[in-house]
Amino acid sequence: MATAAPLSSWDNLNQLASEPIGQSDVIELPDSGWGAIIAWLSPRDRVARLLDDRVHTTWVRIESNAGPSQFHERRSQAEQDALDHDVDGYLADASVPPRPRGYRWFLRLPPDLDGNAFWARVHSAMDEAQPTPVHPGDVKQVLQHVFASIFPAE
Repeated sequence: MATAAPLSSWDNLNQLASEPIGQSDVIELPDSGWGAIIAWLSPRDRVARLLDDRVHTTWVRIESNAGPSQFHERRSQAEQDALDHDVDGYLADASVPPRPRGYRWFLRLPPDLDGNAFWARVHSAMDEAQPTPVHPGDVKQVLQHVFASIFPAE
């Protein structure tokens, strides 16, 4: 049985009803352009999304005559829109369409990898690439190469 092809659209992905707690073969991808490219390049049958209903916060640091103070503050919609815009821009630079907003993204790993081993292989491939990939399109090419070995046709 062959592994499903990478995404060609963000539509019709498996949507989770709850967080996959305790599933050692599932990792949550970072909420970033990097995490989004990983979701895009991974086999369709290994990517899932969950509506993000968490309260997000931002660290605030204030300097005053009394000294610095830090606290968490609820992330504003404008801040969330800016983060989503940055992710969309990163994806556009890699010729990937914008992902749907308002989700957390998860990846089911092959049985021979845990999260640490997965990230080690990804980071190792990025470190070994010459020249060092900086542009999102170059990052995408390196990830495509390493994912061919992580998710081979079965």
